[in-house]
Amino acid sequence: MMKASIAKIRPTSRWAQFAIAALCLPGPQAVLLQAQSKEPVMAHDEAASRAREVSALRTRADAHVLQFRAFAAERVTIMGQGGFWPSVVLLQNGELVVIARGGAPHAITRGGSRLELLRSADSGKTWSDPVWVAASRPDEDLRDGFVTELKDGTLLLSFHIYRFESPTQYDPVNVNIFVTRSQNSGRTWSVPQKVNTSPFPFGSPHGRIIELPSGTLLMQATVGFTQRPGWANLFRPEGEREFQSIVLRSQDGGKTWGDFSVIGNGDES
Repeated sequence: MMKASIAKIRPTSRWAQFAIAALCLPGPQAVLLQAQSKEPVMAHDEAASRAREVSALRTRADAHVLQFRAFAAERVTIMGQGGFWPSVVLLQNGELVVIARGGAPHAITRGGSRLELLRSADSGKTWSDPVWVAASRPDEDLRDGFVTELKDGTLLLSFHIYRFESPTQYDPVNVNIFVTRSQNSGRTWSVPQKVNTSPFPFGSPHGRIIELPSGTLLMQATVGFTQRPGWANLFRPEGEREFQSIVLRSQDGGKTWGDFSVIGNGDES
């Protein structure tokens, strides 16, 4: 257990002095409160507070301080170039794993993009060199990787791919989501599998995959029939003119997906 750092606060004569110990536990933080003062504790609204507060607080002549945990912030650069849309997960073995876009700028770019993995075994103080997890073909752009660890230790990484119709124009409609998996803490990965977003040809994951206590996996995604809003959509049926935010489900550990529910439409998504 880490000891709390201490900051002294001098209360006024009509305020209690509080000793607060924040305990670092595996689950939600437990906070222990102990209020003690040289005289009875008074609140702002004395008439309303005295009856329910004073009986719960002991008074003693001891001097006390406010105790809390303080963290020193330190900036650590782990990728010299790229580093777009980083996704981080704390593994069951204690390692931190980050996956981010590298090899290409932020904009949709033909060829050269990849998802790179870095790991830390000392709580983020030092990091490994980046290693490739997935890379685009010369006519593709690969982006938006989100990594999660399942209860059985499997890592799942979701991302999506744009394909270029020409050297300067990408296909804004047929955009696919893929999922790859690792059984050894991210050291090797499976061949990415395309996610079924039917009837929507456009799909993009947003946020990491969530595992429910039942074992069902949830993936939030933005889907639609075109990525070009505005006048081009006027020629589509009304229900196909806007993006939708959906949740996809998997019952087999992320191998197949479907059974989606709509979260919101258009501006709601």
